[in-house]
Amino acid sequence: MIGTSFGNSASSGGAFAPSDISGLKLWLDADAANVNTGSPTNLDSVSTWIDKSTGTNNATQATAISQATWKSSGFGTNSKPYLNFDGVNDFMSVANSSDIQLQAMTIFMVNLPRVNAAFEGALDKWGSSQGWMIEYTSGATQGQTRITAGTSSLLSSVDVTNLENITSILIDGASSSISVNGVTTTGTLNVTPTITQDLILGGDNVSTLRLDVDMAEILIYNAVLTSGEITQVETYLNTKYAAYSPPIGAFSSAFSNAFNIT
Repeated sequence: MIGTSFGNSASSGGAFAPSDISGLKLWLDADAANVNTGSPTNLDSVSTWIDKSTGTNNATQATAISQATWKSSGFGTNSKPYLNFDGVNDFMSVANSSDIQLQAMTIFMVNLPRVNAAFEGALDKWGSSQGWMIEYTSGATQGQTRITAGTSSLLSSVDVTNLENITSILIDGASSSISVNGVTTTGTLNVTPTITQDLILGGDNVSTLRLDVDMAEILIYNAVLTSGEITQVETYLNTKYAAYSPPIGAFSSAFSNAFNIT
C-alpha cells in the first residue's frame, strides 16, 4: 500500500501546517478568521491582524487613517484574501518581543509590492544600526528584495515590483540565504545585539516612508529551519496561493523534499 504524508505531521497522517515545525513565533494569515474580530467584510479597515502562532504577537494599528484595507479575495491564482497597505499612511506594528529579535531565524513573506524610487520597507525591526529589516531597493536594483541584519545584507536578483511572490529568508551567519519565487541567493547575515523597536509592517521605524503593498501571509521562526523544512513551508504557501510557477525541474525536487512517501 502506498500513502503520502506531508512534512512533520507524517506520524499523524494529517496535512502539513507551518505550526508542525517548532519555533514558529509569528504567523499572520489574511484569512477572515484572523482579521479584527474574525468576521470582516470586504474593504474593512484592519485594526488587528491576529497571530496564529503560540507567540500571540498580534499586529495592530489603532489610528484609522493608517489602517490597511482587508480584501476578501484576489491574491494569487487561487484568489485568496490579503491586506492592502496604501503606501501613504498605512502600517501596522507588532510589539517588541524576544521572539522576533535578530537571531538565528527563518522568515517567510507572501506579498505583492508596488515599489517607487525610494527604499521602502516591508518588515522593519531596526534602530541605531542594529536589528533587521526587509526592504525594496532603488536605483539600478530597484524592486529587488534586500534583507539587512546588523552590518550585513543580502540582495535578491529578482525584481518583485508588481509581482506576487513568496520570499524566504534564512539568517544563519555565513550560511544565510534569500529566496524569491524559487530563485536563491546565498551569503552572510550577521546576528547583532537585540533592540527594543517594534516590528513594523508596511514601512520602517526610521522614517515615515510607507510601502504600497498587498500582504497575504508572514511567518517568523526563531530557529534555523533545514532546507527540507523551508521547502515544506514554501510548498505549503504556493499550494495555497498559486503565487508563481516554480522553475522547470523545481516541482519534482520540492515534492520529494516536502512529502514523505511510505
